[in-house]
Amino acid sequence: MFAASAFVDISHIQNEGYLSRKVARDVLFRRVKVLLELNCEDDSLSTVQALLLLIHWNDLPQSEKDASHWIGVCLSLAISIGLHRNSGSSALTSSEQKMRRRTWWSVHNHTRLTVENLLSVIRMQEDREDRNLFDISMITLSDFQLHIFPPELRAVVDDCEVLRDIEYQKTQAVVFIEKTKLCQLSRFSSILNRVQKIVCGEDIGNGQAHSKPRSTQGEIEEHRRWQLQLPVSANHHCPMDLVPTDCERSIYLHQSWLRLFYLGSLYAACCHETEALGGDLAVPRHDSRSALAEKCLLDITDVFDEIDCLELSEQLPCPTSALLIFALAYHRQPCHTSAQIGTLQGSRSLHKCWKTLCKLKESSCLAARMATAVEGASCDELWESISAIYLPLNKK
Repeated sequence: MFAASAFVDISHIQNEGYLSRKVARDVLFRRVKVLLELNCEDDSLSTVQALLLLIHWNDLPQSEKDASHWIGVCLSLAISIGLHRNSGSSALTSSEQKMRRRTWWSVHNHTRLTVENLLSVIRMQEDREDRNLFDISMITLSDFQLHIFPPELRAVVDDCEVLRDIEYQKTQAVVFIEKTKLCQLSRFSSILNRVQKIVCGEDIGNGQAHSKPRSTQGEIEEHRRWQLQLPVSANHHCPMDLVPTDCERSIYLHQSWLRLFYLGSLYAACCHETEALGGDLAVPRHDSRSALAEKCLLDITDVFDEIDCLELSEQLPCPTSALLIFALAYHRQPCHTSAQIGTLQGSRSLHKCWKTLCKLKESSCLAARMATAVEGASCDELWESISAIYLPLNKK
């Protein structure tokens, strides 16, 4: 119920007596927290899945324990029950093995995406022992149980399209598989952490210190190869129908998030070399990587604009807020120098990004903090700090 409260129509929340979505989420979170602390669930796998629902899309309500705490609990519990190991030789049924694999890769992906340093201890142990502690193989389509659900089950959720259409189920599975592959390449958590630290004053950790060294150009090529092999069903494209169904909107949102994740990861790859040397995430303005980073920011802006046109901005996952802030910093530059070419277009893009960021305030602490700083006109130093970690250094 807590996870659904972020997406369900506000009328359902009001019918239950809650004044707003935020109030409902605060109350439901406190209830979930009590259940978790009392250890009411005997099945550890169910607890891992519950923790994933708690943290995987939206920020948590303000509390004494942030999302990184619950991610750590989730990862530790997942490892304690062996989700990270190959269970092929166990007495588990095929269905149970597939469920465990899907759950593990969901935990792993979210950790790599947001608080990657939680995996660094295991990575260090792997280096010491010269062995791979994660012997589970990459998830494949065969790990998903695709089938048409019976009418009596579909009736519980108003005959949801996904439950009666195998192709929709397959598309969602393919998007997840491709995101998992991208997580193996990505340094997205590094830029997410930098923005989080600047805007919120919180350091959620950057686990890149223990990553195996890779050249910047090599990382860029790996990302391009990932993009070239991307299946058609996972590609980001706007729905053809003028009034897309709820299922089409959902699939589009996940495809769009995958596209944003790719662009953010490619952007981070461009930044990585100077970051590793201890400097800002910036490269010389004439460097080819600067041009690539600029293209990433422009493409990110276009995707956000398209998402907003379909009125889906409020359903974006929280990590997208960091990308919006980078886009804002980029488009803000020409607004201060009227002589620069493209000032009008840059101003329009700036306001589009700002509009989307404001829509994320309720679900994203990062977006809320940034919006408060901008609205309070106390953000000059903040903009300077953000500008120090984004590419390119200047727009021509």
